[in-house]
Amino acid sequence: MLFRSKGCTWITHIDCDELIDPLRDIQQVLADSQADVIRYSLFEAVPEQDEYAHVFMPTLFRKPTSQWQAWTAKALGCSSAFYCDEFFRGHKSSKVLVRLSPKIYKHGVHRPDEYATDTIFMESHELRLLHYYSTSYSGWKEKYEAHYKESLEGYDPEEWFSPSRKKQFHDYVLARDKGEAECSLLYRKIYMVSNPMRRILVLLGMLQTVVPNEKHWVSMDD
Repeated sequence: MLFRSKGCTWITHIDCDELIDPLRDIQQVLADSQADVIRYSLFEAVPEQDEYAHVFMPTLFRKPTSQWQAWTAKALGCSSAFYCDEFFRGHKSSKVLVRLSPKIYKHGVHRPDEYATDTIFMESHELRLLHYYSTSYSGWKEKYEAHYKESLEGYDPEEWFSPSRKKQFHDYVLARDKGEAECSLLYRKIYMVSNPMRRILVLLGMLQTVVPNEKHWVSMDD
């Protein structure tokens, strides 16, 4: 009721390390759609250096991959591009835009939790979700150090971790005991892509350079 009273017709959940990057005007995309739920096309940023001036600076991105692409990449010597057999380091499921309608009973983070059987879902290639997950060494270390301290206090952060994040946490704890240099090496091993692998993964359509389309952004002053 609150959103409708403000004139809202769609709702979405976006974290502070994510950007919506539309290939054309987002209002027009939504106006043209007959769907009740639109899933963004997910891209995940790849850091090419340890630190950036801000989180949204990287321009190289991982894209969802098919089994054929993954098999071919490994056959061509790119096995280290996968971590715990996963190409993405953050969440693999993209997020959605949800039309405010009686069809949606309960909203969730990545999709509605409860909805009518006639709810229409659509995958969008015009609306991209850029996920800047752990794009700096300092940010990554701060996050996993916080998880480590939580584990010492009796809270188990692994309860909601994916297999990849569980392995990252275990590997971080081991590297932490060996010092700063070992932690830095681990970060680069997990997140960065060497130039030879980059060329192969780009040719396979698994990596892409993306510069966010700023003309579709709206500033807080507008």
